[in-house]
Amino acid sequence: MVTSSHEIINILSGMDKNDPEITKLKINEVKISVNDAKKLSTIISKNTYLRYLNLRECNISNRCMKYLMAGLQKNSSITELVLDYVKITSYKIQYVKKMLEKNNYLE
Repeated sequence: MVTSSHEIINILSGMDKNDPEITKLKINEVKISVNDAKKLSTIISKNTYLRYLNLRECNISNRCMKYLMAGLQKNSSITELVLDYVKITSYKIQYVKKMLEKNNYLE
């Protein structure tokens, strides 16, 4: 489980290589920066092995949610997304809705 921004950067470097060993990613109780969200968005849009993404209790701004959902729109491998205890705003709901309209892989 990832619990700091520094750990996010380390994990993302392995995911950037589309590592088949990384099928689950838990990022819990972390404030996700715009740079982390952009990088994660780019990686998940291209990653073919990641099946599970858990962002439980993360502090995700509207702008970060926009980037994350844009990456998920293009992803065809993630089947489970956890957003438990993430503060949801009307903007975030719009981004999630748009992503779900284009991503048919999430259960």
